[in-house]
Amino acid sequence: MTKNLVQLSFNPSKENIGNRVIAGASWQFGLTAVRILITMGSTVFLARLLTPGDYGLVAMSNIVTEMAALFANLGFGQILIQKKIINRLHFDSIFWASALIGFILFILTVLISFPAAWFFEQNELIAVLSVAGLNFIFRELYVVPNAILHRLLLFKIEALIMLLQLILRALFSIYFAWLGWGYWSLVIGPLLSGLVEIVCVVLYVGYYPRLRVNKAFIRSNLRQNGSYLGSGVLHYLMSNFDYIVVGRRFGAEQLGFYQMAYSLPDELRNRLSGPLQRVLFPAFSLLQDDLVAFRRGVEKSQRFLSIAVLPIGAGLALTAEEVVLLLYGEQWRPVIPLLQILAIGGALRALFSLVGSIYYACGRADLAFKINLYATPFVVTCIFLGSEWGVKGIAWAMIVVMLPAFITVYFAMKLIDSSVFTFYKTIFPAVIATLFMAVMILIFSHIELIKYLIVLLETNGIYFSVFNSYLDWYVNLQIIATLFIKVGVGIISYIVFIAIFNKVIFIDILMIVKSILYRRGDK
Repeated sequence: MTKNLVQLSFNPSKENIGNRVIAGASWQFGLTAVRILITMGSTVFLARLLTPGDYGLVAMSNIVTEMAALFANLGFGQILIQKKIINRLHFDSIFWASALIGFILFILTVLISFPAAWFFEQNELIAVLSVAGLNFIFRELYVVPNAILHRLLLFKIEALIMLLQLILRALFSIYFAWLGWGYWSLVIGPLLSGLVEIVCVVLYVGYYPRLRVNKAFIRSNLRQNGSYLGSGVLHYLMSNFDYIVVGRRFGAEQLGFYQMAYSLPDELRNRLSGPLQRVLFPAFSLLQDDLVAFRRGVEKSQRFLSIAVLPIGAGLALTAEEVVLLLYGEQWRPVIPLLQILAIGGALRALFSLVGSIYYACGRADLAFKINLYATPFVVTCIFLGSEWGVKGIAWAMIVVMLPAFITVYFAMKLIDSSVFTFYKTIFPAVIATLFMAVMILIFSHIELIKYLIVLLETNGIYFSVFNSYLDWYVNLQIIATLFIKVGVGIISYIVFIAIFNKVIFIDILMIVKSILYRRGDK
């Protein structure tokens, strides 16, 4: 069995690919809610055990490690997935090249820790980065086995292993925070759980490298690797420049507030668009010679994504106060206005996230790089100008910087002989339904009878109390009642609007729910 997995990945079968993609997406999305609950649940504890400064320090560390991670595999993983036919020697070559890069990056991270500590004026970064850098050595063992899973569309296995990793990450982080390790709990938890994830993937796939390298194969992909690397560098700059400016100009505590506000919308993108990207990139790669099927897959995937991320982003912005106070507590109140802004930006990032899969599946990472190159000065300028109005100004800038995404869509649609009009026609129903949902939430929030009932609960002194010798906090029932009403009104109004005015999308929603519940086609 183990041997067959590696051999089958050399030339993956296209048989029954539609059902396999649906099954993979079902597993990914079916576990999404569980992953969100685990992440939010662990944050409830960690936000009360740690300080904004702890989160800010680790965010500074992540800025450095993410920069080094750009060179982690130079796009080798994507190339292994995108190639139509591959052999065992190719796998071995990529493994050893990646292993060497991982060791170099560990050393580089340790060296960078000194100027990083000076730049952010945080000496603790030296020790934190030296430990966090070990991730590079571990993660490079993951590149080839993960590519094999993706080539065979084994997304159920990937989803289950990722779920195990997330549970262990939460448990490790909470345990070390409970012991009083402070910011170290946010470093050690991901490190240990990531190591377990890698071991599980390697053992399941059964790939063990042979000591040989095909230099010609490595050289033949250097140009495409350069495009992956170039796009990665620009993506890093556009994704982290706001963190850099906040950390440098406003300090660790303000970066902690900003990071917490950014992480909730980012969870939206990672847990909704992320799984879909992991499923669709290998699937699109298999269909790169069939443009009709490719276009149909893009349109359907974009429609699924828009009906999910837009209402969640808008809903998160409209319930920011209740969500922050309920999950994080009073000390995180400065997060509320930032979350109201960044939730919209997170929904937009998720909405356009599938476009990158089109470029890579078509083997045009070079075109994506050129577009991002031209967009970078605009992004940097917007964030610099926004910082003049403080952290909130930077949050607004993160919405403005989404403007170049419209250009990215134009060229992506041309690659598959489609049009921008088709793209926006696909997402338009979800946009209208989301606007209707937002209006209904605002209307119900101002109905006097509902406001009176919520205040009545508060004046009667009804509270939920959660207490032990280490945690002691009170959740006001008013917050829960308000959140419950807003979420309920939002869900009902959105579904009713879709069911009345766009039955095609409503049927699509029912199909998604059905496939998640019954896992049909997953053998």
